[in-house]
Amino acid sequence: MGRRVLDVLFLGYFGYANLGDEILLETLATALRAEDPGLRLGAYTGPEGLSPGTSAMVHAMERSSGPTMRRAPGLARVLCVGPGGIFQDATSTASCAWYAAQVWRARRAGATVVHVGQSLGPLKSLTGRLLTRWAMGPGDPVVLRDEPSLNVAGELGLDPVHAADVAWMVESTKPRETDDRSAVALAPRRWDAGRTGPRWWAKLRSGLEAAGIETVWLAMAPDDARLAEDAERLMGREPVGLRAARDTAEALGILDRCSAVVGMRLHALILAAVAGAAPLGISYDPKVDGLLASLGREALCTAAAPWDPARVVSAVENGPEPIPQPMVEHQRRRAQRNVAAIMEALAASPREEPESGR
Repeated sequence: MGRRVLDVLFLGYFGYANLGDEILLETLATALRAEDPGLRLGAYTGPEGLSPGTSAMVHAMERSSGPTMRRAPGLARVLCVGPGGIFQDATSTASCAWYAAQVWRARRAGATVVHVGQSLGPLKSLTGRLLTRWAMGPGDPVVLRDEPSLNVAGELGLDPVHAADVAWMVESTKPRETDDRSAVALAPRRWDAGRTGPRWWAKLRSGLEAAGIETVWLAMAPDDARLAEDAERLMGREPVGLRAARDTAEALGILDRCSAVVGMRLHALILAAVAGAAPLGISYDPKVDGLLASLGREALCTAAAPWDPARVVSAVENGPEPIPQPMVEHQRRRAQRNVAAIMEALAASPREEPESGR
């Protein structure tokens, strides 16, 4: 085998038990394998590794390993940055600097770099903006998933392709029109800058149950599950077996019996739309607003100034409509642009053949 033993190496926030990011990698790897079953895929991963379904398709490379990080860029034909929210400096510029460093290593090793399925920002610092501008150019294909990110890209002088989130390519396991969608899923997110802590979610669940509406938690990460546990205790209950969903199938299994999802998590809202449940978003980040705007919807409220839970209960009782299937299919087609960008990058980077005599 030639020196480049991987066709695509994914760089993102994978292997940290965040189901949204794991769904992105699993879905994109599945779509690429559908295009070319022989593709050799790898991904930088955190300490939790990859789900069983993803690890069957994608070779995990531990990003905390110095030797791995130095060696990996030279093993791949294409470095795929994303999908996910990669370049942001909400906490510090260190994240931008780390991802930019991996792009530099890949370019130095002669790999083709492509950015797919990303959202940009917030980028409030000059350093963060300069690092992002450098990492996404010159000449690298850039595919972004929402309108706010396009605005940031324009400010940086980039010319991206507008696609949809990779998670739109997830296939639902149940017909959308069924009579047993009686529950409402709650998909919280711990957000210290906001006011939607455990007490708010406890009041919301209590209000929904008082109105005769069945509720179920949809935790997309361990922190979400801990928030839900805190909410349960505030309701005088001892949470038993409450944990984050492990994979796409488990999340869809929860959503298949739901008529609506009240949530902060971007991918909980996308999966809701795919599964036929109405997405009722609580905005904490421009990417949530961008998603809802693309569907002709608005957030119920913001995490910084949330509605009184009783008002949310009223919104649920009013019977919100799911996203129409034609609109879901439109988003799915737009999401395919992420796959096309990677396949084009592979076509421009021919696979190395084994040297003769080996």
